[in-house]
Amino acid sequence: MNALRYPKILITGANGLVGRTLQAYWDEHPEAEIIPLTRQELDITRADAVQDAIRRHSPDYVINCAAYTQVDRAEVEKEKCYAVNVLGTAHLAQAAASHGSILIHLSTDYVFDGKKRTPYTEEDAVNPLNYYGYTKMLSEEEVRKSGAAHYILRPAWIYGRFGNNFFHRVLQWAEEKEVIYASNDQTGSPTNAEDLAAFMAFLIRKKAHPFGLYHFSNEGQTTRYEMVAEILRLTGHRKKVIPVDSSFFKPLAKRPPYSVLSKQKVKSLWNYPVPEWRESLEKFIKKYGYAD
Repeated sequence: MNALRYPKILITGANGLVGRTLQAYWDEHPEAEIIPLTRQELDITRADAVQDAIRRHSPDYVINCAAYTQVDRAEVEKEKCYAVNVLGTAHLAQAAASHGSILIHLSTDYVFDGKKRTPYTEEDAVNPLNYYGYTKMLSEEEVRKSGAAHYILRPAWIYGRFGNNFFHRVLQWAEEKEVIYASNDQTGSPTNAEDLAAFMAFLIRKKAHPFGLYHFSNEGQTTRYEMVAEILRLTGHRKKVIPVDSSFFKPLAKRPPYSVLSKQKVKSLWNYPVPEWRESLEKFIKKYGYAD
């Protein structure tokens, strides 16, 4: 990459939560040439289209935000989920390797089975409980075997300003329901999409090495029930929240009961300051005026 110019970054899945958050980040910090491609503009399940896009744009970095993320629906739409998460990732990784681009690929905490009770590290064995997690595990393998220079990032419970994510669903429930039920048997570490975007920007700016697998979410841990209660408190909604087992919602897919991610590798390697989840949530709510 020519040090005298800004890096050229191709973003797949540019209309999704993380894709749109990355675009907003680089709008505020115009230190990169961004090529945002939506699903309509680049179908990553087509190997020829992927090779053509990478060849035509010649990006320094490819950030793969394109993914099938409907965890329950994946149990019945397995072919579609596999095509996007596994084959699509393989196409991107192979094209990145062919053209010398660095790939940043997003995986998930759902590659774990949740049997631990201490934060998962990058060295822990994967054992997904649902089909979505299985395809993301396979996507990581496709990236590794492609030979592309890469970062695989595992975030968890991503929320943010764009799309129908958990944060916005909680606000919708607050407007429509008198009583909100939230699962209290799943413990994880939320990820503010803006913190994730800032970390990816850090990797690109610093040309951070070594490449490889990294966990990134906010610090601390919480249950869905506690997160709902905190969102309601910070946004000024006084609604009753009742903790229930996740089986109350009759989900098609199993979730890991514990999927807290350790950020020790990120912190020790680069001394990167990882925001605590409550502080990041409060900052996010104040920034965009969600509080009443």
